[in-house]
Amino acid sequence: MITSWKKKWVKALRSEQYQQTTYELQNSDGYCCLGVLREIMDPNDTDQRSEGGNLLSTKQLAKCGLDHRMQKHLATMNDNGNSFTEIADYIEKRVRG
Repeated sequence: MITSWKKKWVKALRSEQYQQTTYELQNSDGYCCLGVLREIMDPNDTDQRSEGGNLLSTKQLAKCGLDHRMQKHLATMNDNGNSFTEIADYIEKRVRG
């Protein structure tokens, strides 16, 4: 992952600025961890890879340097109840960048 995006993402996840939701990048309740990343990269970019809207597009992944496998893992963490702080810790330790 591109280091500058990784740092911004971790900071945003820890900021308490975003409410957490599950199974969608963004809805009326808040954002999933990937929705936060999309928001900080470009809040006007609504391109969504999956019909359900819970994964970033290939274009968005290329912009930040995140791979599909890690994206799916982080989405699963989010949807299984890991907090943004826990996900931020994981990103810092396990996502290369």
